[in-house]
Amino acid sequence: MTSARRGRRWTAAAFLLLAACSRDTTAPAPPPIASLSVSPTGFVLEVGKTTQLVAIARDARGEVLADRPVSWRTDSPSVALVDEHGLVTAAGPGYVTIIAEAEGKSFGVGITVVHEQGLVDSRITAQTYQYATPNRLPTCRGFSISSRTATA
Repeated sequence: MTSARRGRRWTAAAFLLLAACSRDTTAPAPPPIASLSVSPTGFVLEVGKTTQLVAIARDARGEVLADRPVSWRTDSPSVALVDEHGLVTAAGPGYVTIIAEAEGKSFGVGITVVHEQGLVDSRITAQTYQYATPNRLPTCRGFSISSRTATA
């Protein structure tokens, strides 16, 4: 074999080796979050109870983006607390918005926190209420209803 031929073979081998080594093996960047939603939305929770919220991130095509970090916060800690996993704990009666945030997108969930169902607030137990429509009297646990007056 002539030296020119050997030189061409070495040149071709070196070119193939360089081509194989220069390939970009990094994965493409994941698509950005286009929208963020939270489930469930708008509900009532009793004081002392908990519920789990789940954030759902989607790309521009509407595809779910899994495993994206989400931060959680509350606008009223005296009404409800939320941990880093979206677990909400009702602290006191009132209205609160829990906000999920990821990659600059956010979504707020409104929650009404009430006393344990079946308990009557002590401020209204001794009052009497008049109703304008006697045919449509409300029925409430713990109240006696007669004619047009409901009394505690």
